Amino acid sequence: RLFSAPAHQVLFHEGEVGQSSFILIQGSLVISQGGKNINVLTQGTSFGEISLLVSGGRRTASAQTQTECLFLEITQDSFYKILSQNILLAKEIEALAHKRVLADRAR
Repeated sequence: RLFSAPAHQVLFHEGEVGQSSFILIQGSLVISQGGKNINVLTQGTSFGEISLLVSGGRRTASAQTQTECLFLEITQDSFYKILSQNILLAKEIEALAHKRVLADRAR
């Protein structure tokens, strides 16, 4: 589903159950962990996949819009269906999630 969010809106909090991933179509978003800003995401970036693949269903960070944003939200069922139909994409998403988890541990 496509949806928009105003500036400074929290999409999810660290530790919450995550049941979808997102693609940021327009705007910018701050990712924070332990109350510390760790990344700024911009147009075209995907995020939220870690809770679907790696962390046992929990968000490993919080996400808050910096500016007004437009998102594509991909539910957990759709996410798995898409990955099962495209092995190359699945490998890329898995590698991205692994890279992000390692970066989180290094902080």
